[in-house]
Amino acid sequence: MATNKKITELTELGSGQVANDDVLALVDISTSTTKKIKVSTLRDSVAGVLSLTASSPLSVDLATGDVTISIPGPIAVNKGGTGAATFTDGGVLIGKGTAAFETTGVLADGTIIIGDGATNPTTLAAFSSATGTLAVAYGGSGAASHTDGGVLIGKGTAAFANTGVLADGTIIIGDGATDPVTLAAFSSSTGTLKVANGGTGAATLTANNVLLGNGTSAVQVVAPGTSGNVLTSNGTTWASTVPSGGGVTTFTAGTTGFTPSTATSGAVTLAGTLAVANGGTGVATITTGGLVVGAATSAVTSLNPATAGNSIIDSGTAWTSVAKNWSYRNLIINGEFKVAQRGTSIAMTTGEAYGLDQWTWNNNISGAGRVTVTQSTTVPNSTFAKSMKIDVTTVDTSMASGDQYGVFTHIEGLRSSRIGFGTAAAETVTVSFWIRVDSTDLTFPATFGGALNNSGYSRSYPFNFTVTASATWQKITVTVAGDVTGTWLQTTGQGLNLVLSFACGSTNAGPANTWATAQYYSATGSANFMNHVNNDLYLTGVQIEVGSIATPFEYRDYGEELQLCRRYFRRFEVAANNDTLGLATTENTNRAAIVLDTGAPIRAMPTVSMRGAAPTFNTISGTLSSINGAWPKIDSGTIVVHFVASGVTALQTDRIRFATATSDSIDATAEL
Repeated sequence: MATNKKITELTELGSGQVANDDVLALVDISTSTTKKIKVSTLRDSVAGVLSLTASSPLSVDLATGDVTISIPGPIAVNKGGTGAATFTDGGVLIGKGTAAFETTGVLADGTIIIGDGATNPTTLAAFSSATGTLAVAYGGSGAASHTDGGVLIGKGTAAFANTGVLADGTIIIGDGATDPVTLAAFSSSTGTLKVANGGTGAATLTANNVLLGNGTSAVQVVAPGTSGNVLTSNGTTWASTVPSGGGVTTFTAGTTGFTPSTATSGAVTLAGTLAVANGGTGVATITTGGLVVGAATSAVTSLNPATAGNSIIDSGTAWTSVAKNWSYRNLIINGEFKVAQRGTSIAMTTGEAYGLDQWTWNNNISGAGRVTVTQSTTVPNSTFAKSMKIDVTTVDTSMASGDQYGVFTHIEGLRSSRIGFGTAAAETVTVSFWIRVDSTDLTFPATFGGALNNSGYSRSYPFNFTVTASATWQKITVTVAGDVTGTWLQTTGQGLNLVLSFACGSTNAGPANTWATAQYYSATGSANFMNHVNNDLYLTGVQIEVGSIATPFEYRDYGEELQLCRRYFRRFEVAANNDTLGLATTENTNRAAIVLDTGAPIRAMPTVSMRGAAPTFNTISGTLSSINGAWPKIDSGTIVVHFVASGVTALQTDRIRFATATSDSIDATAEL
């Protein structure tokens, strides 16, 4: 029917609901032709498209002639519809076969729809915004623009960075850690690698030329010259020149030691001596057998042979020919502190008392400070076995003028007589020792003192020495000019005394490095080692020898050192409980005697005492109590010890024993 035609008349029915058996009259207005159609037929003609049923309502508007057919729901996809009654505003439709279309939500800014080739497409936030850039994570650069000629630099998932246009000759170079940097390594984009960057700076090098450095500028070259030429220097550069002949024939005027003194060529002679600065010795003759000794740029010297048997000694700055007795040169006994007959750890009390053999500690009578002396294995190097440790146990923070704390060693006159003190032939002696002070209370460098004294302490040579740092071993050396006056024993008495003071009041301290007719134990200015219980001191390698040079410490084996110590002190003890001390004989009914070997000729009549319990007989009846005297055979190295006895029969001999090895002994003391 034409679009300008509509239903204007209904035949056989009124306006309203139309049934299937009703007939619609369709009138063509232009021709006044009337056609009739059954309602059921009209429904059937559109049923395949509209999914109508016989009950689908159909109505006619009599005023307008419009026919209305009610459709029962969305048109199915297989009928050309979407299968859906509504969609999200701005959403994207997604087909689902014959099922109703799906729709996405409104896409986020910069989000795209992307398929995976198998299932529904998904959304992907690939762009920074709807008008932005593709992100690096999805194959983009993350940037909307790049410098024309710039180099792109990756930044992980962030947008690419880019350099500016590289300067002519500049390269990009990495450092292995951060962003690459630019380096002006070439002279230009078509130039050469610069010297500063490992190149030559030259675009070409002529074959067989010799290269010469030129600072950071391009290398220079020396071209080959005449065959046989040599490279010679004019003081600033090199050149290919003809050699001057078979030897040096030309000298500059004024060359030291040459004749003539004007420039010449040909034969030359050397006048006088060639200076050390010119490769000579600076002397015209050297004594046969002399030892040539350098003197910087000055002429060498000759250390000539002296007395037969002399030794060449290194003083640390020069060489000296000295008469040196390499054996028994050390006047000190037990300077390495290997011998400890009285015990390896001794708490020192008031006054002067022995600790390790041959060494006393002096706790001044008025001073409150106390120490423990211990045989230690803390040593400066592997050549030493032992040291003496001094550990402060009671402090003395307020030193009185007469106070003094330190170690003494007394040297027998028969041993020290070689130094000749008190005579015009008095020898220079050198004192040396290793020391270490551990302290968090003292201020370092810390100064301590010492002195050499005669037996009556009427002659003293005080000196200072400095410990530079805490807990650090250092060797101290003090050289002392021999004393030509005073009384110095060369007998079995005290021939020489060495004291090392670690706290000293003003009364006992005097001027440093000079002999004085006074009793001094230190030079003035000594620090107070006794001011804190955390202070520890170690000493080893003590040596006094003739001469002005401190030679290496004289080591003695233990047996020899022990024998030297036993001349002055011998402790008779047993190795285990109830071991035999020796054979004793009852002289009568109240006295018994035992002969003991001191191990060395005793210095003098000893003081014999008993430590701990008295010994007991092994088999015979009777008991021993106190010691009743002792008679030494000085030259033979033996002493006879008499005991008070009771309940014994005269003239019986039996072994006597000590019950406790660690605490029972007989001590024979002949110390100085």
